[in-house]
Amino acid sequence: QSIASSAAGRLSFEDALGEINQRVSALNALAESVARARARGYVWGGDLEAVGNAAQSQARAAFDGARAESARAASALRGQVSALERDVRRAASGDVLRNEGLINSVTAQARGLDEAISAAKGRVLAGAAQFIGAVDALSTRMTRVHWTLDQFEGASFTMQPEENPIFAAKATWEDHPSGKVEGLLMLTAHRLRFEYQEEVVLERSFVFFASKTETRRKLLLDALVGHLAGSEASERGLLIKDQVLSLRLHPQSGGPGFRWIPAARRR
Repeated sequence: QSIASSAAGRLSFEDALGEINQRVSALNALAESVARARARGYVWGGDLEAVGNAAQSQARAAFDGARAESARAASALRGQVSALERDVRRAASGDVLRNEGLINSVTAQARGLDEAISAAKGRVLAGAAQFIGAVDALSTRMTRVHWTLDQFEGASFTMQPEENPIFAAKATWEDHPSGKVEGLLMLTAHRLRFEYQEEVVLERSFVFFASKTETRRKLLLDALVGHLAGSEASERGLLIKDQVLSLRLHPQSGGPGFRWIPAARRR
């Protein structure tokens, strides 16, 4: 009875069409996000605009194709829905024990219709899968780009002219002389930097107790990209894998040697 009563409404495929329409509506916001990233100094990802424009050109065809597929599916399944509704009323009208065979038949019919509608929804979404994937991938990239730009805007250092941000990641400097240090690994076209947060005491009460503190970001490594002698990326762990980056600086750079920095799971 539950499947029969909801089947007619499901034939509109509003949830599938809504998923596609949601991506269509997101395209303008994504175009603004790309433009904002450019205004904030992000010069990389030269394909961002092209990816957005390509998705925009696919939007109408993706939505129209999904709507046409949903109409075909509804037309093909509408007769089964009517038959199920009729048989459910018939099965419920008499003695349950006397109609046991009919009830079992209607139950199987209901399950088959439920599966058929779900499969049709899958076909509606499959026709727009490339469009949906492109929009979702661009959205993920822009979230990452703006997070990186936020880290550079709050950095403890001032970038040089033309030193555009490339990448930032939460990381742990594992072999620092003072022990493991949690912080941010940041890369521009010119420099590699690692900074961490330090708690600074501003006021003390009764000499020993800090009554007012402030967290500040402090630079722990600042090296020219040209001073890198080599790098190696690897993974560590069984279930939860850390991305491990090993960096080696030229001895003449005056910086430390090897650094093992496993990037935290990326946002």
